[in-house]
Amino acid sequence: MRIDIKVIPRSSQRKIVTVGKQLKVYVHESATDGKANDAVRRLCAEYFNVSKSGIKIIKGETSRTKIIEIMKN
Repeated sequence: MRIDIKVIPRSSQRKIVTVGKQLKVYVHESATDGKANDAVRRLCAEYFNVSKSGIKIIKGETSRTKIIEIMKN
């Protein structure tokens, strides 16, 4: 399953909010050195109840808008 997300780095909260067909993912980490991407993978893995390796960023590795793929184990 593929999902459009928008990442909000350096947020005071860690949460996922549904806005229309898109998810907004709020993470504490900054976007330097891929830290925010790792935090997005961890948070999405918890949210969708899959392992961290089950979350793959398909598009937008360096952008705030991303497409992720969720692979159920």
